[in-house]
Amino acid sequence: MNFFEKRPLSIILCILLGGFSLFALFPVVTQIILAAAAFILLIFFVCFIRKTGFFPTVCAAFLLVSFALSFLYFNVHFPIYEKSEETRIEGRVCSIIYEESFGTKIKIKTSTISGAKSQRATLFVSFYSSVDIEIDDKISIYGKIEELENTKTGFNEKQYYEPRGVQGIVYNPENLIIEPFEGFSLRRFIDRMRKSLNTYILSSADEETSGMLLALITGEKDAIPRQTHLDFKRIGLSHILAISGMHLAILTLGLHFLLSLFGLGKKLRALISMLFVAFYMAITGFPVSILRAGLMLLISSALFLIAKTKDSFTNLMISVAVICLISPYAVHDVSLLLSFLATVGILVAAQLFENIPYHIARWKKMGLAILASLLSSIFAISMTLPLSVFEFERLSYIAPITTLIFSLLIEVFIYLGTIFLLLGAPGFLLSILQPCYKAISALAAVFAQLPNVYIVAESRWIQIITVVFYILLLAFLIFPVRYKKSCMLVLFVFFCSVFVIGYIDTDSALHSDRISYFSDTMENEAIFAIQKGKTTAVELTKNNESARSNLYFWLDEENILSLDNLWFPQYTSVLPEAILQYASTIPIKTIYLPVPKNEDEENLLLEIDEILKHFRCTYQTLEEKNSLEDGNLRLYSVYRAPKEEGFRVILSLQTDDEYYTYISRGAIEESNTDLVNYVMSVSRGVIFGCRGRKYRENYVLEFASEHTDLLIVSSDDVMIDSDVYEEYEKRSRIFYKQKEVLLTP
Repeated sequence: MNFFEKRPLSIILCILLGGFSLFALFPVVTQIILAAAAFILLIFFVCFIRKTGFFPTVCAAFLLVSFALSFLYFNVHFPIYEKSEETRIEGRVCSIIYEESFGTKIKIKTSTISGAKSQRATLFVSFYSSVDIEIDDKISIYGKIEELENTKTGFNEKQYYEPRGVQGIVYNPENLIIEPFEGFSLRRFIDRMRKSLNTYILSSADEETSGMLLALITGEKDAIPRQTHLDFKRIGLSHILAISGMHLAILTLGLHFLLSLFGLGKKLRALISMLFVAFYMAITGFPVSILRAGLMLLISSALFLIAKTKDSFTNLMISVAVICLISPYAVHDVSLLLSFLATVGILVAAQLFENIPYHIARWKKMGLAILASLLSSIFAISMTLPLSVFEFERLSYIAPITTLIFSLLIEVFIYLGTIFLLLGAPGFLLSILQPCYKAISALAAVFAQLPNVYIVAESRWIQIITVVFYILLLAFLIFPVRYKKSCMLVLFVFFCSVFVIGYIDTDSALHSDRISYFSDTMENEAIFAIQKGKTTAVELTKNNESARSNLYFWLDEENILSLDNLWFPQYTSVLPEAILQYASTIPIKTIYLPVPKNEDEENLLLEIDEILKHFRCTYQTLEEKNSLEDGNLRLYSVYRAPKEEGFRVILSLQTDDEYYTYISRGAIEESNTDLVNYVMSVSRGVIFGCRGRKYRENYVLEFASEHTDLLIVSSDDVMIDSDVYEEYEKRSRIFYKQKEVLLTP
């Protein structure tokens, strides 16, 4: 296809950015080998410049320069968080991440660190109490700069924020001094304008419609209904709800059309569009995706005004280069890579259709337009496929179709919403906008409920095919191709193979009957059962953020992408919040809860009932001794203490006339000894869990049940008699403090 033909600047920028980003990923020994190879290549081209030409020599020189810059920035650059001592930090507030009663988090650009003006950085500052502060206020704090790391929820702060220029975080600093900014502040003005716009949008329509409108116009996704957000994620359309170049392009094209109706010339339209793009970038807070698209549009408009020429791919490369020049860590930003590669895919598809004759039948034009849109969707997904496979390990096999359908629907919704807001939210337009949103969310729900719509993409075969596919795709783009249709057919076969294998892997995992136990050996545990295609989870964690992170990780380990049943055997004060988070993260059909034993538990159940009204999820309460029955699996609540007595439960899972029993740490007490001994005598597998607080003396296991061939001990309170231990070791499987055990052999 020779996509880089007559684009020398694009080639040089690709070499610079590619060398700069990839060089940093290798160990030092490999970096030395690569640098030596680039140097030898440069010498070779210099020596034979008459035969090879001048351009290869320039490319080799830029490759060596990119390696040198990468080494200087990523290997030699001194991280600011390596300062081990607490120090005085002064700077200005760039943005306020959140302001709540429990704390405040802000981003600052430092002017001095330890009194040295040469040491400047962008930092997060997290206060453990509410702080009255505004953008552009000058602050002085005393604290220790720490490295960004994984949070308790499993969120990788370093991977997400470092590419955005944030170099460290200061937790709960002391000696806070605030010097309010006086005078006009552009950043504060834009921030207040954005907040006012958000308030206006939220108050203009019902909660669901305004939440969607707010996300698609200003990028504030928190107000989107959680069920809708989950549906879009499962059908591969999370990017549509995240503010991006697509949204900016839709609004800019609408503005162009509106200006053309007033008879304005092309240059004046381009100038007004540039002003609008700059305004929109500011009002959305300069997210990376909008920054990339905005710079691309500004550059193309400027080139059109100056020389009446434009090349979209060169403009894209220049805009990405500018972003990386401002913040070099942006080359490792996953969102920027996704945005860049998807745009490249769309440009490739557009180039395939650029030579179509203008004077053809209308029905042929419509057919070609649909085909071009479908190919744009496929090429965009193809270009980002390695990131989906290796970074996220999840795919949606209907993404090419849903991207095409929902792009059109979202475009209509954005135009209707913009007109609705500009006209002051008239009622007649609201009556059109609300059904439009309901149609979009209902269609997303239909697609999201298709079987195995969200598939696993982590097998070796998928990874190998993806690598081969991407090499062939890049070769197709870079080198001249005679038989384009045949090459595209081969690429399409490889592309489909990834999704077919992913679907087969997901389906086989769903129909591989098993019961698994997971534990962090502290106080968080879970049991997962897959029987006859039905997935059930028994949630035994502390329900806090760290515990929920563990459960998500364990679900990923088991390749469980949806749950038929989720069982909570005990009430806790944070249970409603936990259920909200789970229902927002993974599709759940039914949640099972124990029958309330007191007023406190009844109030918690009412709160849960209110939460689940916003999801396609129902709940049922189970009486003690009653069972949860689904296909081949039965779950029994053998014993449960009231909430105020702590986590004290005994549960039993039955499959094929075999029992597997879980005994929490809190349930082991003198009054329950007979019950514990009984369930051990009839259970094939017994788990002594680590959840709950210790009661009285340690429990000593003094007999070996003939029926039990699996014993798992996660609790420190359970002692096993030496003779009993030897007997279990001879004829059974016994595990002590193991984090993962497959119960069914």
